[in-house]
Amino acid sequence: MNIGLQIMLNPKYTSKDGFKTVSLRLTIKRSRTYLKLGFKTQPDNWISTQSKFKKAYNPETYKEDNERLRLIYKRANKILLELERENIKITPSTFKDKFYKNTNNNNFIELFDLRINEFENKGNIGNANVYRSSRNALVRFHKKDILLFEDITYKFLNRFEVFLSKTCEGNSMSVYFRTIKALYNNAVSRGLCKFEDSPFFNQVNQQGFKIKRLEKPTRKRAISHEDIKKMIDLKIEAGERLKDSQNILVFSFYNIGMNFIDLAYLKWENINNGRVMYRRQKTGKLFSIKILAPTQNVLDYYLPFKNELGYVFPIFTDFHKTEKQKKSRTKTALKKFNKEIKLIAKNANIENYELITSYVIRHSWASIMYKSGNNKIDIGRGFQHSSEKITDIYITELIDTSTDDMNETLLDL
Repeated sequence: MNIGLQIMLNPKYTSKDGFKTVSLRLTIKRSRTYLKLGFKTQPDNWISTQSKFKKAYNPETYKEDNERLRLIYKRANKILLELERENIKITPSTFKDKFYKNTNNNNFIELFDLRINEFENKGNIGNANVYRSSRNALVRFHKKDILLFEDITYKFLNRFEVFLSKTCEGNSMSVYFRTIKALYNNAVSRGLCKFEDSPFFNQVNQQGFKIKRLEKPTRKRAISHEDIKKMIDLKIEAGERLKDSQNILVFSFYNIGMNFIDLAYLKWENINNGRVMYRRQKTGKLFSIKILAPTQNVLDYYLPFKNELGYVFPIFTDFHKTEKQKKSRTKTALKKFNKEIKLIAKNANIENYELITSYVIRHSWASIMYKSGNNKIDIGRGFQHSSEKITDIYITELIDTSTDDMNETLLDL
């Protein structure tokens, strides 16, 4: 039977913004079927002769994404061989069943790839990135692209922990292990393995690997209001390298420690009637914060640069069209911001300046409010605590003005 496989751009569909889906084309007796792979790109960023992305597709991830395409193609060929060996007639239906559902595949790494694609197809870029990071860490340790379910044992996880401990702290390791456990449970739901075979601690396996022991209480980090003021008042002229980071620092602090990703996505349409109104990217909760004078100064600084993109801060450009590109850009911009506010703190003669991050600025708002006599309940309404449970108790749709007076006391300190 004449059967062909090729990774290519689907010629049958183009989105309104010019993007095409990257697909695996299965050809059986001249009949073609296109299987989505979870990627979209503009034709100019695709090398059709090599079935791979150009650097312009995404300078930060194109190599990794090309490697994923290579592994997908390798797996597709393996599926064809398995169907032939099992004397199963190769049809679009039988191939899809193996390719998407992975029902007879015992490779944990391939399930990682499948789950990542599923998240990306649903637009859950954050989850996809967490799974991708965990997958890559596992492959670095295992040094193979095949990991059988039966090989994931208590001893295997212990060795992985030792490997990670050389470069990761406990909380970072726990993220990797929680992701692996979640994927294992997903495999159970797909019928790929049995719950009682899980190497993790549970009601069946009381001697299993315990993730909770890796988790350590997050060290509370905050700096004084005096130090915050030093960073804000440091003389940095318009157009200088650190000016944008100083403006973001000011805007975050005077808007209840606004998260960096929310600042990146903030648009001019979110500025209404003397208030900053936005939904948190992480939770979808609505925030409405009174604009204080320092906030207005930052808005006035960027208003002359307002363009058709509509973002307040110069983080996204015309290049960042998809959610994947925006998430990747936000991650890069946050690294740059954290690096630059350390330099601002150093120039402002602040001790331990190397410890200052966006999280420190965010937490400092709550710390300063508490030390100023505001109660924890009011602070909880305006600030997302490190414990999500506490936050959920006090924050629903934050559109009232109950935290305005408290936030405004910053101007008097």
